[in-house]
Amino acid sequence: MRCQRVFLLLVTMICCEASPAQPADSTRTGDGVFPKMYAGAVKSLAWYDVPIGAIDAAELLFVPANATGKPIKFPPTNFDVTFQPRVGVRGSNTFVGQVGEAGAAAFLGIRLLVNVGADLAGADVTSEDYHRTFWFYKSIAYSFSLTLLSKDLVERVRPDGSDHQSFFSGHSSNAFCTAAYCSLELNDWYDRWEPTRTNPALRSTLKIGSDVGLFAGAAYVAYARMHDEKHYFSDVVTGAVVGTLVGTWMYRWHWSSEGTISPGISFLVIHRTPTLFYTARF
Repeated sequence: MRCQRVFLLLVTMICCEASPAQPADSTRTGDGVFPKMYAGAVKSLAWYDVPIGAIDAAELLFVPANATGKPIKFPPTNFDVTFQPRVGVRGSNTFVGQVGEAGAAAFLGIRLLVNVGADLAGADVTSEDYHRTFWFYKSIAYSFSLTLLSKDLVERVRPDGSDHQSFFSGHSSNAFCTAAYCSLELNDWYDRWEPTRTNPALRSTLKIGSDVGLFAGAAYVAYARMHDEKHYFSDVVTGAVVGTLVGTWMYRWHWSSEGTISPGISFLVIHRTPTLFYTARF
C-alpha cells in the first residue's frame, strides 16, 4: 500500500497546478505526446483534489499502520469470526498479496502505454484520450482515499494480528472500483464500435462477458485477502460496495452515455454460505 501512496502523491504533485485557466484543447492531435499527456492530466484534476492529496500525504507521513486508540472501535462480527477459519490459511501469501496495491498503478501504466503507443504510431490520439486515462486513475484515488480515512478512524485488528487497519479492505475497494469503472467504459464503447453497434446480440454478449470477467477478478481479489488472513468477510464486502459505488459514480459523472447496462453487485448469506450476486439491467 505504501508504494501506491507514493505513486499517488507524485501524480498529484506533478499535476497540482490544474486550474480552470488552463483549458485543454482535446481536438488537437499535432502536439507532442507529452504536451497532450500533460493537458489530459491537468484537465482531469480540480481544486478539491489538493486537500484530498494533502490528507493522504499526512496519513502517509504521520499515521503508523499499527496505531491504536482510534475513535471508532469496530470488532469483527460473530459471522466474521466463525467464517474466517473456513477460508483463511495461516502464512498464506497469494499473488494478490505479493502485488499489493501497486496493481491499481499498473492499470494506469498500461493505459498510458497504450495511449502513448497509439500516439507514436500515428493514431488520432488527443489530450481527451489521456484525460480519460487520468480520470480513471482519479476514481481509484478517490476509492483509495476513502479507504485510508476508514483505516485511520476505525480500529479493527486483522485476522493475522499484524496491525489495526483491517477495516476496510483497500485491495477490494480498488479492485471493485476498477471493475465498475471499466465495465461502464467498455459498455459505452460497445455501443459506439461499429461491429457491436449494429449487432445487438454480439453487443449484449460482449457486455455480459466483460462484466462477468471484471467482477469475477475483483471477487477473487477480495477472496485472496481473506485467504491470506488480512481481512474479514465484512472488510471485503464493505470494500467491494465502496469501490463499486465510487467507480460507477466517477464514470457516470463525467463520461456516461445512454444505452449502457447498469452492473450491480451484492452479497447475501444463504444457508450460512456467503454468496456473490451479479445483476445487469439493460
